[in-house]
Formats: sequence, C-alpha cells, structure tokens
Amino acid sequence: MVRGFQTDHTHGAILRTNWTEGEPQPLKVLGMTAGVKGAKDALRLPITLFRCPLCGYLESYALHPELSQK
Repeated sequence: MVRGFQTDHTHGAILRTNWTEGEPQPLKVLGMTAGVKGAKDALRLPITLFRCPLCGYLESYALHPELSQK
C-alpha cells in the first residue's frame, strides 16, 4: 500500500475526486490555510467507486490507467 490522500479541486462545480500520492501540505494564501496541496510531480489517479446494488456497500479504488483498460 502507498500512502496518499483524496483531493477535490472545485469552486462550485462537480468534479471527479483523485487520489494523490504522498502527504498533503498546507496551502497558504495571504497567511491563512486555504486547503492542501501535494508535490507537483506526485502521482494523481482518478478514484473509481463500486457499489453493491443489494446492500449499498461501497469500495473505492485509484486504478492506474494502464490497469483500468483491462
């Protein structure tokens, strides 16, 4: 397992969330914390959710594009 965090870059829009490798770093704007950021070269993968139609159980995966095509 590789440590990472979930990100959602939005300002009133609906976007797909991503998994970002590493630890989140505080994002400072005018001396105040305004969210988090990851390293510029960090691996970012879209999160795919699967739901059981019977019970509603959810599992989420950050599938690498090469693997998600199979």
